[in-house]
Amino acid sequence: MKKNVLILILSVFFLSCSSDDDDTTSTTPIDSYLIGKGDLSGTGAEGVEFQKRVISDNETWMTLIDKMDSVNDVSSNFSEKDVDFSKYMIIVYIGDVNSSGGGSNYEVSIYSDSQSIFVEMTQDISENTTTALSQPFYLAKIDKSEKEVVFK
Repeated sequence: MKKNVLILILSVFFLSCSSDDDDTTSTTPIDSYLIGKGDLSGTGAEGVEFQKRVISDNETWMTLIDKMDSVNDVSSNFSEKDVDFSKYMIIVYIGDVNSSGGGSNYEVSIYSDSQSIFVEMTQDISENTTTALSQPFYLAKIDKSEKEVVFK
């Protein structure tokens, strides 16, 4: 009898335990608003280093725009330059200078789980059509969040 009660109690206990796969693995797409995407074509003269980061203040944003515009006026094609950093933050990806051109041909996915925001970039290298030096960039704004941003 004690054995049956023990089996029943253990069965109820194991069935009532939740798995660790609850909220941490379910993800939700994040709305993003494209500011600019393309290639810097100053053969690296802009002095913009490879970077994957978040900008959350106007001073840093304006410094990046000034650097990007130092050879060619790329920001004139941005959808906006005046960002309300009390509501938004900017996702920045600037690739390495490369010699295959057309480096801005990639897909970007931004999604979140309960703890983090993920930015995943997949480049389509079959679209590289020139041999000119270029440096791909992608800039988008998302709603401001306290979650950690993880680039994949």
